[in-house]
Amino acid sequence: MEHPEDSDQVKATEGTFHFMSPEECDPDSVSFGAKAIDVWALGVTMFCLMFNKTPFWGETEFQIMENIRTKPVVIPEDVRPISYEAREFLTKIL
Repeated sequence: MEHPEDSDQVKATEGTFHFMSPEECDPDSVSFGAKAIDVWALGVTMFCLMFNKTPFWGETEFQIMENIRTKPVVIPEDVRPISYEAREFLTKIL
């Protein structure tokens, strides 16, 4: 029997907007998997370490969240070369 404290589902988020997952940015989402959003945040962190910028940007918090929710992740070609494996990792984790 699963206990409520064992559930992976969360209903609220806190943190830096740039690291929020698409699910967290969707106004229609009522809950989302905590592990999945942690994996997404790890992907954003790895993207930042590889390219010295976040994968999504906007002038306002709303624009950042809208871009995360609606835009595809673009792996920059002009910042620095990365291996095929690193590209695959980012593509899968984000």
